[in-house]
Amino acid sequence: MAYHDAYYSQYGEYSKIKEFYLGEVNVARCSHGVSLIMKSDGAMKFYSEEYGKAKSQDDQSITYYDDGKIEVDCSHLLRDGKMYANRNVGVLEKFLPDSVHFYIANNKWMLSYKPKEDARNVAYASRFHPTEVYELQDDTLILFPDGSVTGAKKITRGKAKIAEDKPLKDHLEPKHFREMAKARLSNDLRIEFDKKYATFRGTPTGLFHYCIELWNQPEKWRGHGPNTGLIRRLYVGRFQDRTEEGKMLDLAVSIVKDIPLSALSNDLKEASELTRGA
Repeated sequence: MAYHDAYYSQYGEYSKIKEFYLGEVNVARCSHGVSLIMKSDGAMKFYSEEYGKAKSQDDQSITYYDDGKIEVDCSHLLRDGKMYANRNVGVLEKFLPDSVHFYIANNKWMLSYKPKEDARNVAYASRFHPTEVYELQDDTLILFPDGSVTGAKKITRGKAKIAEDKPLKDHLEPKHFREMAKARLSNDLRIEFDKKYATFRGTPTGLFHYCIELWNQPEKWRGHGPNTGLIRRLYVGRFQDRTEEGKMLDLAVSIVKDIPLSALSNDLKEASELTRGA
């Protein structure tokens, strides 16, 4: 289940769940073989003894407390095979608010949680620019209304960075500089300016990485992989908004100012020609 495979909430908050329960008798029967009960302390608990290989009311359960805390049993996600758990999480998310989203990245179960926001809406997530996600580790996950989480490892996104404005040769290691010089002597060097979508643990960020790519052109044409012929990829800006694209291009032009125009391509060449008055 990738980040984009989102299911949407049927309930979402304590008051609505309690209202639904009080409209039934003792045990409210929900969809997907899930039952809803009220605990002695007033907490509202969803559980299933049919779906998801649950063995008791504590297995595959979701408990809402009146203080806004939500307790989720995740043992079935960590225990069951990925294919089975992938189907099962869709049911789990129907009984959780849209601020909670489970997905798989790098073969691990991840959690995106942002109270009062929609963590399952990809378009919104792109505008939201998420900076943290969680990797599930414990059987019991507790979500607090202030956005804190227990039972999962917090992973923080790297900071936005911009490269130093210095000549290209000062950004390169000796081996890359030698490869560049060799390709340049044989007129095989091509340098491009490119942007790539910036993701974070499988989550869209709505941001971009801007880079300068140095290629050995003949090797690139003869290659079978996306990086065949790549000498070096230098990021001039990481996790940058699209409104910064002009600034990133100007920085790239400054970095390659000592490189002949004949080795530059596309936007980088055009911008360099304007800067140099060529």
